[in-house]
Amino acid sequence: CIEFTPLHEWQEDEVLYRRIMKIPFFAKFPKWKFVTVWRTTVVKEKIQRCR
Repeated sequence: CIEFTPLHEWQEDEVLYRRIMKIPFFAKFPKWKFVTVWRTTVVKEKIQRCR
């Protein structure tokens, strides 16, 4: 089942998204998340190699 968002609702959401992305925490979050996941993976691999 495919659902569509009405254009006016999508536009309102897009405006809110842009406002939120101006807040530094949210603007930096994708990069921060990537680095955190990468670091966790590296640490887990090192631990497994030592076992």
